Amino acid sequence: MDDLIVLEGSNSDRLAKAVLARYDGPAYLRRAKQMELAIAGLHQKCQEARLEMLHLVRLRLNTLMAAAGSWEVLVPDYINPSAADFLRELLGPATPETAVARPVVGSAGRIRQALEELRDAIHWFNWRWLGFLQGLDLNPVNALITGYNRWYVLEKECAVGSPRVARQGFRPVPVITLDDLKSRYPPLPMPDRADARHGENL
Repeated sequence: MDDLIVLEGSNSDRLAKAVLARYDGPAYLRRAKQMELAIAGLHQKCQEARLEMLHLVRLRLNTLMAAAGSWEVLVPDYINPSAADFLRELLGPATPETAVARPVVGSAGRIRQALEELRDAIHWFNWRWLGFLQGLDLNPVNALITGYNRWYVLEKECAVGSPRVARQGFRPVPVITLDDLKSRYPPLPMPDRADARHGENL
C-alpha cells in the first residue's frame, strides 16, 4: 500500500481529494478506499506514538533484567506472573538504545530499585498514553465510516444496476470510539509490589 494518509482536524476534504486523484473506479469503491485509508492511518499514528512512548519503559525493563539475570528470579517474588507475561512480550528484541549489558545478578536491593524505576516509567507512560488517546480527533474518521455505511450500497446499486448484488458482502463498519482504542492499545499493567519480604536485605 502507498503511504498512509492520517486524518487530523479538518483534513478530511484534503484526504478525499487525494484519494479521488489516486484511485479510479466507481464512487462506491473510492468511498470504501477512502475510509480504509483513514482507519489505517489512524492506527498507524497510534502505533508509532505508542512505540515512541514505550522507549523509557523498555529501557527500565532491560535494566531490571540486568539486575535480576532471569525472569525466574523476578517471578513471583517481585513481579506477578500475569504482569510478567505482558512485560516479557513488551521487552522483545533489544535495540542498541535499550540494550543493557547483563552483569552478575545483583542484590535484592538493586532489583528493588530497578523495579521501582520500572514502575515509575510505566506510570508515566500510562498517563501520557491516555492523554494521547483522549487528544485524538476521531470525528473525521467516523464521518467517513458513517458515510460509507449510509451510501456504499446505494452507490454500488447505481453502478451495477442490481440491489441484490449491491448488498452482497456488505457489512456496516462500526464507528471508532475512545474505548475501542483503549482496548486495542491498553495501558501497561503495573507489576505488583510482591517483594516486601526482601526489604530486610537492603
